[in-house]
Amino acid sequence: MMKNKQGFTLVELLITVVIVGILAAVVFPSYTDYVARSARAEAVSMLSGAAAKQEQYYMDHRSYADSLSKLGVANTANSKLYKFDIAVASGSFTIKATALAQQASRDKDCTPLSIDSAGNRKPEGCW
Repeated sequence: MMKNKQGFTLVELLITVVIVGILAAVVFPSYTDYVARSARAEAVSMLSGAAAKQEQYYMDHRSYADSLSKLGVANTANSKLYKFDIAVASGSFTIKATALAQQASRDKDCTPLSIDSAGNRKPEGCW
């Protein structure tokens, strides 16, 4: 009597590898886009919060704060993905988030993000 052999043939294995490769090629760009957008959302949230605190600081001190630490905003938020800066000049401010390392390559069209004292948010379409 002949025994039935169990297992996969080489052709079945190659077909499986090709299908997994095609799925990975379709899914990976979507995943990296999602990761970039989620990191950007964190930076946008930090910028919006800092701008609100800057206005509160202005109400309390009649001048804008020249550092994020004066606002009580941790500059370490997303420190591996964004660098946050604040600039104050003659009655106005601009807070900027510049993408670093991997985030800069993932999110080329939306760096740097910025908000100013007039509420202008740049670049448009990234907020």
